[in-house]
Amino acid sequence: MRAVEQAVVGKAVLLVRLRIVEHARLQPRHRVQQGQRRQFAAGQHEVAQADLQVDVAVEEALVHADRALQVARQVGDADLQALALQDRGRVLVALGRVKEGMALIDEAMTAGTAGELTPRTTGRVYCNMMSTCDRLQDYGRAAEWYDVATGWSEPYPESGYPGICRVHRAGMLRLRGALTEAESEARRAAEELGDFLTDVAGAAFYEIGEVRLRMGDLPAAAAMFAEAHTRGRDPQPGLALLRLAEGKSDSARAMIERAMTELGRTPLDRAPLLPAVVEIRLACGEVNGAAEAAAELEAIAQTYTSPALAASAALALGRIELARGRAEQAMVHLRRACRTWSAIDLPIVLPPSVAGLGLLLVFGRRGLLGESLDAAGLAIPFTTVAVILQTIFNTEVMRYTLATGETALSGFNRFWKHWGLVLAVLVYFANLWPGWAPR
Repeated sequence: MRAVEQAVVGKAVLLVRLRIVEHARLQPRHRVQQGQRRQFAAGQHEVAQADLQVDVAVEEALVHADRALQVARQVGDADLQALALQDRGRVLVALGRVKEGMALIDEAMTAGTAGELTPRTTGRVYCNMMSTCDRLQDYGRAAEWYDVATGWSEPYPESGYPGICRVHRAGMLRLRGALTEAESEARRAAEELGDFLTDVAGAAFYEIGEVRLRMGDLPAAAAMFAEAHTRGRDPQPGLALLRLAEGKSDSARAMIERAMTELGRTPLDRAPLLPAVVEIRLACGEVNGAAEAAAELEAIAQTYTSPALAASAALALGRIELARGRAEQAMVHLRRACRTWSAIDLPIVLPPSVAGLGLLLVFGRRGLLGESLDAAGLAIPFTTVAVILQTIFNTEVMRYTLATGETALSGFNRFWKHWGLVLAVLVYFANLWPGWAPR
């Protein structure tokens, strides 16, 4: 279950706390006439039903959202219209009509930023937007709206919204590679929400677990995933990847397969699990099973037109081709992953596709050192030596980032200011002759 999304959509405890903060029960800014009150109540009921059905019965949720929107326009209530617009947008996103749905969600967000809505509705609108961006892995749009949502929420410290925003920000920082800042933000969110919104606090602990896992602190990661689970946050895929890092591939496989078979998971719920499924199945030698998971991820990315999902799918396909010993085909997918990540407005810290591509360009049979090594009878691609080199490379890049707070590429550029030009030229030649390295 998606703890953050369920909590921010409108839990009763959150609404009660907001009423305390505002010192009175909030009424719509555009007050309805006495004869319209019953109609307005019906609109609120339709919004509530749309919220309940959006991940269960999508077509029914769309009917409820349309009814709520019709009522809102009839009574002229801005709050009700914003909620109905956003519910309709969320339903359209779930149906794969992402562009149409996000346009409606953006419209509701615009009303919130313009001060046309009450604080309670504004908070719901902001949080629903962030949750939808998380599900789509639309990091560019999430980054655009995050600062707006945070700036709005700070005057309401007792409402829970600042803490909810911090959970989202922690996830963004983790993706950027700013692991120390991500952990600090997540811990602050957990402290703020621990006795108020325990399930969202669980999401904060999960983020800490992900950070600790990336730092290589496996015991701390295990403790954080356990804390997240205790508070109602599903610890997958992080816990399964932790077991894989511990060398317990059978346990990892059992965990991730169990998570994939849970009832009620929509394609967007399955998408965050699928990269882990690919990695774990490959570790267990199940190449065909990994290919099935990668194909499903690619289909989801195409349906929801998500660049980040497309990059993850390309990376998964590249890993599978490498496992099959088909380096040329792997290069095609890995290059696509690199290009897609580069196009996203989020500076991901040297994703595995970049590392894999770089090592192939150096050690592939036609790489910079490949022909010399091959002539000397030293074969590196698809050997244990290659695995060790990849592990050392990833570890050292991560250690550098943790120690300095900057990416390895930023450090290279500081060491010699022309590195940016050199890298641009290398990328140009790599794409000009796409088959030169991996043979």
